[in-house]
Amino acid sequence: MSLELQILSLSGPICSILAEPEWRGRDLKEQIAQQAKITQSKQKLLVGTTLIRNADQLGEVLNGADEILLVRQAVDFDYWLDEISKDYRRLRKAPQELRADREVVLEAMNQSGEAIKFAADTVKADRDCALKALQMDWHLYQWIDLELWEDRALPRRNAETARGWNAGKTGT
Repeated sequence: MSLELQILSLSGPICSILAEPEWRGRDLKEQIAQQAKITQSKQKLLVGTTLIRNADQLGEVLNGADEILLVRQAVDFDYWLDEISKDYRRLRKAPQELRADREVVLEAMNQSGEAIKFAADTVKADRDCALKALQMDWHLYQWIDLELWEDRALPRRNAETARGWNAGKTGT
């Protein structure tokens, strides 16, 4: 059963698309690009408050909705999110907005705590991100914000070990 989707912008209707439930987000973006002449990499599609990612199956994310909001974006976030989900090290080259996004960094840290190295300073100062990094590898202490070093909520063993490691490092 085909889905008749209304693609809207903040200023009004853009186009109508006849889509299939098994289409992926990228398939919908391709059709929008053909009809509305908006490059796929500049399209951010939302159904309600839910982002439609390139790999999402429309039938699963639409839940009966027939209106999709298209927001034009300067950076292709879907591309970068896909890349980071495959390899946390891609966070190093990602746009600043993604490196400053706590949720993106936490997701990258599911692959390796070393993702904290590529995070923006605001994320390095986040207690949850620091705690996750330290639980994975105490050597990552050098990458978290110095203000957190005295935080009693962080594992003391890690803090003491890191201080000794840092002192040893500067003394050589």
